[in-house]
Amino acid sequence: VQIFRFLRDIANSGLDNAISLQGGIEFLRNMRAEPSAPTSIEITSDESFRFSVDKNIGFKANQSIYKFSLQPKGKNLTIINDEFIQKGTFVLLEEKNSKIHEKKDIGPGKFCISNVNRKLSFKLSKPKNVPIKKTDLLPGRSLGQKR
Repeated sequence: VQIFRFLRDIANSGLDNAISLQGGIEFLRNMRAEPSAPTSIEITSDESFRFSVDKNIGFKANQSIYKFSLQPKGKNLTIINDEFIQKGTFVLLEEKNSKIHEKKDIGPGKFCISNVNRKLSFKLSKPKNVPIKKTDLLPGRSLGQKR
């Protein structure tokens, strides 16, 4: 339960304040861990949902994974990597009666957005017959564009 409070505090107050709200770094770490070793957190959800990539192709997600690692730096912790992975199936879509429906599965797929040592990357695995590019999944920005 405490990890969910910590994640909520990160979302609401930022990393440094979330650490303070938990009582400091020493309360977040395993007491047997090396003091300079990174602390990693991973959350996996099997919640299913679908989104449209374009008017003909959708992605039916069946697993979402978010993980990040914190590295001690003096009296603070720094995020050294964080990664979001979405696994599922690409589907062919069709419109019937003004509603979008899945026509058939095209094949398995996965995409991953990661930030390792402040370097953003995006990976896409898809069947060869799915005519999309990585940038089709990134709304409003191209890969490599700085924040």
